[in-house]
Amino acid sequence: MTNPFYNRVFNLTDHVDYLTAAIVKAEFGLIETGFNKFPALTGNGGKLVAVKADETGLEAITVAVAASSLSTSGYYALDAGANDLIVQWGTGTSDASGNATITLATTFPNAILHAFVCGGDSGGWASNELFTWGVDFASCTTSQVFVDVRKIVAGVPTVASGKACRVLALGY
Repeated sequence: MTNPFYNRVFNLTDHVDYLTAAIVKAEFGLIETGFNKFPALTGNGGKLVAVKADETGLEAITVAVAASSLSTSGYYALDAGANDLIVQWGTGTSDASGNATITLATTFPNAILHAFVCGGDSGGWASNELFTWGVDFASCTTSQVFVDVRKIVAGVPTVASGKACRVLALGY
């Protein structure tokens, strides 16, 4: 199962003085070639597959939905035995300090592994403002995600209150 295209790395420093659209396009072409080398599967009944531990082939894997709540703030738990992978999402709005606390739809039984945040509205796009969001991961708990937003005008960050955000969190 070894394929040099699976782990393709583009070293920007090798091309920093003469980076062109043609070079970038060529790199993407090599990556696409790698994806085209993935094996075609037939007769597997639509099951997901994974590379065997010894890398000698592929094997079908079973993933079932353990639970879900599909709404604006919700979650999807994949049955993986004792440690279900849970994907959660939610929305929030920054307070006067530029912080938002998003309470998750369900508590992760063990731990939160990662969280992502993005803006939830298009405010600032029509002017010379930039909004940047970040997850305060050190403060996150198994039931809440804490995020910060700042508005940057002319290179100066300031507090951004009343800004909507969306969060995606992974845990088990």
